[in-house]
Amino acid sequence: KPVPVMLMGALMGKHYPPKKYVKVVLIVGGVGLFMGGGENKRDTGEEKDASSQLIGITLLFISLCFDGGTGAYEDKLMSVHSVGPFDLMYNI
Repeated sequence: KPVPVMLMGALMGKHYPPKKYVKVVLIVGGVGLFMGGGENKRDTGEEKDASSQLIGITLLFISLCFDGGTGAYEDKLMSVHSVGPFDLMYNI
């Protein structure tokens, strides 16, 4: 989740310190190693279709980009237009 959130935040003009980028790379690398490591002991006999996996990953990435865009947009509204958090929850 941190990659699309930071990507959308950067596109909307938010600046992150370099330390935050390093932390995100470490998190993503650690999760990738954890998910990719080990042997696959489940043998169900059914192979997943690669195209359906690609569609699912694409839809998940789009959803996370919208999630990151929403957060960055709310931050921008709160700082530029002095909108409070309760105004965001109740009126938008």
